[in-house]
Amino acid sequence: MTETDCKFVQEFLESIGVSALNTRVIKLNDTFYQILVCSYNSGGKVYTYKDVKFSIIYGDFSSFMYKLVQNLKQAKEFAANDTQKEMLDHYIRHFITGDVNAHKDAQRSWIKDKGPIIETNIGFIEVYLDPMRVRAEYEGFVSIVDKEQSAKLNLLVERAEGIISNLPWPKEFEKEKFSKPDFTSLNVLAFACSGTPIGINLPNYDDIVQNEGFKNVDLGNCYPKPKAEYIQFVKPEDVELIAKYGNDALFVIVALHELLGHGTGKLFKKNKDGKFNFDTNLKHPLTGEPITKWYEDHETWGSKFGKLSSFYEECRADSVALYLSCFKESLEILLPGLESAWDDIVYAAWLEVVLGAVRGLIYYSTETNQFGQSHIGAAYAILQVLLEAGNDFVKVEEGTKDGKPYVYLTMDRKQIHTTGKKAMGEFLRVSEVLFNVIFVETSNIQVHC
Repeated sequence: MTETDCKFVQEFLESIGVSALNTRVIKLNDTFYQILVCSYNSGGKVYTYKDVKFSIIYGDFSSFMYKLVQNLKQAKEFAANDTQKEMLDHYIRHFITGDVNAHKDAQRSWIKDKGPIIETNIGFIEVYLDPMRVRAEYEGFVSIVDKEQSAKLNLLVERAEGIISNLPWPKEFEKEKFSKPDFTSLNVLAFACSGTPIGINLPNYDDIVQNEGFKNVDLGNCYPKPKAEYIQFVKPEDVELIAKYGNDALFVIVALHELLGHGTGKLFKKNKDGKFNFDTNLKHPLTGEPITKWYEDHETWGSKFGKLSSFYEECRADSVALYLSCFKESLEILLPGLESAWDDIVYAAWLEVVLGAVRGLIYYSTETNQFGQSHIGAAYAILQVLLEAGNDFVKVEEGTKDGKPYVYLTMDRKQIHTTGKKAMGEFLRVSEVLFNVIFVETSNIQVHC
C-alpha cells in the first residue's frame, strides 16, 4: 500500500459514505482492494469505482465483537439512568453492524450523561497510529470520578466564558455561545489502548463537537510521578523544581488544554442550505481583505489539513494552555491554596511543554522528516516559536554531564509574562485564523509542525 493507494481507498469510502475508522485494507492487486469492517455481523458487497474493484467485508474480529456485545448487554442492567442505557444500545448496534453512525449516536448520549460516578468510553477513537490519520485504534476505559479535583474543573467550566475572552483572536472567531461540557477528573481502573493519556477531549467527531458539545476528562492517577533522577535536559536547580511541582504543572496544562484548547474556536462554514455561520462582511484579520474561502458543509479541519491536522490541533491546544496559564483567573480556579507557588508551577508548566519537544526527538524520523506522535510534534513547534521569540528567553545549550556531552534547555522565567506570552499570543492569533478560515490552499500553509 502506497500513500497514493491509501488516498484512493479513502476517496472511494467517502464516495459511498462509509467511515474508515473501524476498517482495515488489503490490497490484492492494483485493481482490487478488500475493506475489512470490524463488526459482529458478517456479509459483504462488491463495488466498482473508477475501474477498480472494492470488496467491503463485514465481520472482521467477529469473535471479539460477540463477547463485547454480550458484556454490553449485561452492563445495561447496571446503568444508572436512561441516558446510559441509550448509550449502551447505540454501542451494541455499532459493534454488531460496524456502522460508525451508531457509534456517533453513542457519543451523543455520552456527552448528555452529566456527572456520572463511573465514567467510561469505548470504540475506535484515536487515529494517531495511522500515517493517514483516518483509521483508529480500538480503546476503552473504566474509571471512578475524583470529586475533589472535579470540583475545580467544574468551576473552570462555569467561568470559561470569562477566561476565553482573554484569547488573542477576534471575537468573531469564537463560538457565539460556549457549550459548557462535563469536565471531570478520573481515577482510571482500566484503560485498553496502546498508550494511556493523561487527559482526553471527546468525541472526535467534529460535527458533534461544533454543534452538540463534548466532554473533557483529566486522568489524574495516570500522571507520571516526576523523580529527580529521571528528569533530563535541564539545570540542577530546575530538576528540583520540576520534581516538586511537576504534577501541579501538568494539572494546569491538561485542564486548560482539554477544555479551552480543544473546546474553543469555530469553523467558518457554508451549510447545506447555502447559509454561512459567520458574517460574510467580516474582513480577514491577517490580510484586511474580504473572506473568500471557508469550509463546505461536508468538510472538516481534518479533511482539509490531512496529516497535519492532529499536529495542528494538539499544538493549538498546548499553545492555548500556556497562554492562559499567564492569567490569574486560571490559577485561582485550578490552584487554590497554592498562591505562593503559582510562579514556580507556571514556570514548571512551560518547561514541561518545551522539554517534551527535546525528549520526543526519539519519535522523529529522519527518513520522512516527520514526527510519529502528534503531541510531540506540537511541542516541537512551540519550542521553535519560543526560540524565535528572541531575548534569550529559551535557549538550547551544549554542555557536559558526568563527563559526557549533554544538551541543556534553559528558560528565563522572568520573561514568561512578557516575551513568552507575546510570542504564544501572536502564534495563536495567526494559527487560529488559518485553522478557521481556509484563505490559501492547505499545501501552501507553512507552520512549524
